[in-house]
Amino acid sequence: MKLKLLKLVRFFHIINKEKYNEKRQIEIVKKSPLFDRKWYLEQNPDVKAKKIGAARHYVKYGWKEGRNPSKDFDGNTHLNEYPELVVKNWCPLFHYMTLYKELMPKVSLKEIMHNLANKYSKKYKGKSNDYKLIARSKFFDKKWYLKQYPDVKKAKVDPIEHYMKYGWKEGRNPSPKFDINGYLSRYNDVKKANICPLLHYEKYGKKEGRIIKCIITQDLEMEYETKIQNIVSRMDKNSKKIVLFSHELTITGAPFALLNIAKILKKNGWEILVISPSEGPLGKLLLENGIPYLVIHHMLDLNISFYLRSLKSINFVLCNTVILSSLASKLQNILPTLLYIHEGKEGICDVNTNEVITDRINILNNIKSVACVSPLAKESY
Repeated sequence: MKLKLLKLVRFFHIINKEKYNEKRQIEIVKKSPLFDRKWYLEQNPDVKAKKIGAARHYVKYGWKEGRNPSKDFDGNTHLNEYPELVVKNWCPLFHYMTLYKELMPKVSLKEIMHNLANKYSKKYKGKSNDYKLIARSKFFDKKWYLKQYPDVKKAKVDPIEHYMKYGWKEGRNPSPKFDINGYLSRYNDVKKANICPLLHYEKYGKKEGRIIKCIITQDLEMEYETKIQNIVSRMDKNSKKIVLFSHELTITGAPFALLNIAKILKKNGWEILVISPSEGPLGKLLLENGIPYLVIHHMLDLNISFYLRSLKSINFVLCNTVILSSLASKLQNILPTLLYIHEGKEGICDVNTNEVITDRINILNNIKSVACVSPLAKESY
């Protein structure tokens, strides 16, 4: 199948990675011989009432709700065979089609041009690259911004331009998923540079694995809880289950050590889920070893009641590195929790000022179970 234009659109960052994956899946599913639009709408009258495309609904919501694309394809059976699809956010029919390429439909470049390229190429014509970056960011919600700040709506100005010129300086958030004050308080270098926090994150912070904070809403909690439960529900009910929290997914000392721990646990019959606040190359290595992982950007900001609900069937938790000491302190109240420390004294110092973080020492003193990987780490704490 040729999807050259779609790939080109992605290459030039006209759409973000998540939107690209979604559009690609919709195009494949729509043309699949195993997708029956009429049957899908008849079986799911609520979808028909919402007036959302059948293929779009199936890719975005349907398969996650246990709905099948036709009477000839059982998505749940396929998911049981390939549980990693939940992490990748790939609908089972799309994955099946990629496995059996002889079934792959041909989508003409003209169709893709009509559905994608025209829409995105004209939308931001004449706008700066920074503007386009903010507009495509999943952390900028135009409708939310206008609803939250009625003065901007009343002034009839472009919400993106307002945010970039004035909004962030006035402490206005681009969406409930990105707390600019939290980002600036965590990263003093960004504050000193006097740069728009979201722009910094999209340009540099994402690649550097910087952690973002958010305004925790009920919808956001539900979204994260569903992602966790989708993976946990497919674990062997008779096996012990552990969640390994990693501060990042880079291929460096502490995260790589966590990968080795996960592999050993898996060999000994444990069911494992790795959770991290940022994406990274270690994720690919985890999946190659049959270990699912989730990126929950705001895992450090979620309250104890969220974890009480989400991890109710988990037997044990490991928090990797002293950076996650606050999370370990929180989780130890509901689950057996181990804080696994690699760092020396630098783990309790501010990266910018090299001053000791008093709060972190106080938290460490209250953690019940701590393991240090070396004498240096043990002496430091």
